[in-house]
Amino acid sequence: MSEYTEKLKELLLLATKVGASDVHLKTYVAPVLRINGNLTKIDEFGVLKPEMLNPMIGSILNDEQRKSFK
Repeated sequence: MSEYTEKLKELLLLATKVGASDVHLKTYVAPVLRINGNLTKIDEFGVLKPEMLNPMIGSILNDEQRKSFK
């Protein structure tokens, strides 16, 4: 498992633990969780650079989804 896949796993576990309904991932900002309708930035994960975010997302997509993501 890559370092970035492990980070995504940590983020999803945190989202589950705090009862988040959504996880927002966007380049050049920290991840954001929707908790009880409120958006909460998760600064401890740092800013998501494209070289981090692309492998994270790619690890959970199937081949067809990966093609359309690019």
